[in-house]
Amino acid sequence: MVFVVLALFGCNESVGDNDDVHIDASVDHATSQEDVMDGGAGASSRDGTVSSSDGAEIKDVSRDRITEEEWERITAPVGGTHDVDSFPSRGCPTQGIEQEFRIVPTVACAWGATRTFRECDVEPYCQRHTDCSEAPFGRCRGSPSVSCVYPNVAPAPCSSNSECTSLPGGSCSMVTEPNTPRCYPTGRCETPERRCFYQTQLCSDDAECTSAPGGICAKRIRFARCEYQGCLEDRDCAVGKRCACSSPSSLCVPADCAADTDCSAGEQCLLAPGCYGAAAGYHCTTPLDTCHAKEECPASDCVFDGHWQCRVKPCPPPPP
Repeated sequence: MVFVVLALFGCNESVGDNDDVHIDASVDHATSQEDVMDGGAGASSRDGTVSSSDGAEIKDVSRDRITEEEWERITAPVGGTHDVDSFPSRGCPTQGIEQEFRIVPTVACAWGATRTFRECDVEPYCQRHTDCSEAPFGRCRGSPSVSCVYPNVAPAPCSSNSECTSLPGGSCSMVTEPNTPRCYPTGRCETPERRCFYQTQLCSDDAECTSAPGGICAKRIRFARCEYQGCLEDRDCAVGKRCACSSPSSLCVPADCAADTDCSAGEQCLLAPGCYGAAAGYHCTTPLDTCHAKEECPASDCVFDGHWQCRVKPCPPPPP
């Protein structure tokens, strides 16, 4: 399996609500300031020995070693062609990301066995839909971004915002868990320290990246990963159902109609919303309707129950 790494700009963040895994912002060869981060070293050692906040020595011996050059290679933006869709807001539809965008890898840091340090490694990624075959209807999706990169501006160590003047909007920031060492597959362990970070500068071409010499407008795909849907199109569903955009993924829902032409003259085939962003089904409008959209029901929802009407949906408690 191929692995890559994508780091966020400026801070370490948890994956979802899981405090056991953080995205590591100190390793990135991606687009804006992430392209020039060099690891954010604090108290570190090349042989993997580092002191934790309580003075205990940590020896990172849990995995096979790779060289720093290999680490640079597997965390660099991925060249070649790709077949990646952008993340949709509600399951579908999606849009293919243009080929000039390059996938950037993600480094995630999980707690070590003693929970006194984090082990950082590359996360799996996809480059095309055919990589997503562990379940039906797999799609490779990611988040496109376009921002200025200044290769000669690094997030240098700092003690105050006044030291961060290489680009506009500089701030001296500390990542989360400042006293928690991070250990990498090279055997290098390091404790994060305060460094200069700069505001992301959006752009459309290199000519807009003039805050420092050598600026380029870089197009990247972040968080490329496989997502599995309940369906991709109507023909994936059984008779009497259609594939509907829903949250968190598309799914087959009951359908009285496939198009407006299946309804009476002048009526429409509409998707009824369900609970918590899910879809409920497709139904024709009728002459008895009192609404056709949520905006027409200020204090309730526009639901279908024989006809379209304003009514509060009877939803169960949200999932935990």
